[in-house]
Amino acid sequence: EAVREMTRALKIGPHLHEDFRKVEVFERLRARSDVQVLLDRARVAAEYLVQATELSEDGSYEELLRLSEEHVGEAPDDPNGWYFQGVSLRMLGRYEKAKSALLAGLERDDPGQHPLYWEELGYVHVSLDRYEEALGFATRLEGVEERRAGGHYLRAYVLASAGRAEEAVAAIQSLLDLQPAWHYSLEQEDVFAGLLKRADVQELIRKAKQD
Repeated sequence: EAVREMTRALKIGPHLHEDFRKVEVFERLRARSDVQVLLDRARVAAEYLVQATELSEDGSYEELLRLSEEHVGEAPDDPNGWYFQGVSLRMLGRYEKAKSALLAGLERDDPGQHPLYWEELGYVHVSLDRYEEALGFATRLEGVEERRAGGHYLRAYVLASAGRAEEAVAAIQSLLDLQPAWHYSLEQEDVFAGLLKRADVQELIRKAKQD
């Protein structure tokens, strides 16, 4: 039972391997060979995660893809490798492969991490002109309280991309009613450029800036 919970914890937060190595209560567990292997794998996963996050934030997607493919080859059960492989492939315009990588990560990751994949898969499906499937991922995000604003934004993005202007405006209103600060993201994204010229959307943005 303890090893199973340790495995789950390390999947969500591989950096926790340091705590498991130091805390005295885990001393007897650390003597087990299977736990030693588990902690070593978590160390590798944690080191990869730091590098991958930095490359993603820097926009170094070619390098991120190379690193992620290498990591997936060495640690195919680490969902982060699949996730960042999907992110890099999406940003490089290789959408079908991005979808496959993200679905592979989704299968392996803890359910608490699934919203990260739903968001990426939503944008992938927009790029593949599969708008209804993209809206399905927006609906899933909207069902998670802490990701609801991101779900509304994704819905607006999908609908704007599909040319469904009235529905997109309704989604924008839902977003700004929930989180007015998201007006900045709307103003930075090209897909909303046409909608932002509309008087009703300009009024929504004006009110959001006042809140």
